[in-house]
Amino acid sequence: MNGADPREAANRDQARASDPETSVWVSAHAGSGKTHVLVNRVIRLLLAGVPPERILVEMASEDTHAQAQHIQPLLASQGVDEFVLVTSGWHLRRSMGAFLQAGMTPIPSAAGGRSLGAEEAGLSFLPSEAALARSRSLTRELIALQYYRLRGWM
Repeated sequence: MNGADPREAANRDQARASDPETSVWVSAHAGSGKTHVLVNRVIRLLLAGVPPERILVEMASEDTHAQAQHIQPLLASQGVDEFVLVTSGWHLRRSMGAFLQAGMTPIPSAAGGRSLGAEEAGLSFLPSEAALARSRSLTRELIALQYYRLRGWM
């Protein structure tokens, strides 16, 4: 680990992600539970003067791969080089891989959840309801990462 405070890094990423000068497209996987975060980001963009027609919130795709395939032509038709990809920390690695594979340059923005990392090997997995939920999320994401790699989607 590089010694950087993860909270400071997350705050920097979120500030960059909601900067209306560089980021006017917001995306999140359908059913990811990030509606509250998306609404707050859209409000910040609107308050900063970004025209509503320049903000896209895509929540119709059924999976990350489909979303990347759906978003790519939309962004290309608008001449957008960068956009904000909002998803849970658990899902961010796979999302970034799928969007990069589709030829896009997303700005990653983790919203809720935790990112995959060495800290998951600690005491947070002792038996408890919360630990079971984390274990389920981690297992699902690790399987999905392998599936996406095997399919060539990232």
